[in-house]
Amino acid sequence: MNSSTPSYHETASPETVPTPAIRDFRFLKTDDLLSEFNHLAEWRLDLKARSADTSYFDATLTPMLKELEGRKRLREAYQDDPLCPVWPDTRDQRYQRLLADARDLKAIWPLERYLATVVGVDLRQSGRHATCRCPLGTHDDTTLSFVAYPDDHFHCYGCGKHGDIFTLTGVYFGIDSFADQVRKVEAITGTMVESARIIVANEEQVIRDIEAVLS
Repeated sequence: MNSSTPSYHETASPETVPTPAIRDFRFLKTDDLLSEFNHLAEWRLDLKARSADTSYFDATLTPMLKELEGRKRLREAYQDDPLCPVWPDTRDQRYQRLLADARDLKAIWPLERYLATVVGVDLRQSGRHATCRCPLGTHDDTTLSFVAYPDDHFHCYGCGKHGDIFTLTGVYFGIDSFADQVRKVEAITGTMVESARIIVANEEQVIRDIEAVLS
């Protein structure tokens, strides 16, 4: 890609974004699907409040909502069956904690920072977005087809995958569950914070050693 290539939002309307073909939600647990849906819906509302483009989220949320509505109708049809699963309680403290943690982690990790620091890609600025070779290992990418957008979502024009840091983590580490994706990012964050503390402590010790020699 180059700077003259139209951006995702200039070329892809909600009707043309290939979300349904890329992700098959049928095999995700309802709890995970509902958590991810509400996480993205919160993100969309935040962008809308700032008058930002929400076309990516409109396209992503539509098939997720369709799948959830289908499951809800199916559950209502079989609600008297003792084997019918209970619908997730979104008021549950564990559920709310997951969404809060996801919000906090996204604040810590803007997409470009996550790509550069955790995934280790070489980003190149191209206007308001950044490009790189796709780090997901699903195709041979020689044209910098992976694009990170200012609203912190990515789209790879080579393999078609798209999402945020949690989707990226899921594909990169082979994790399907949204909750597990959040916990993985949380674990990565904790490890990096601890490593930073060790580095700082070591540097401070070196300074003290030098001062002791010079005194």
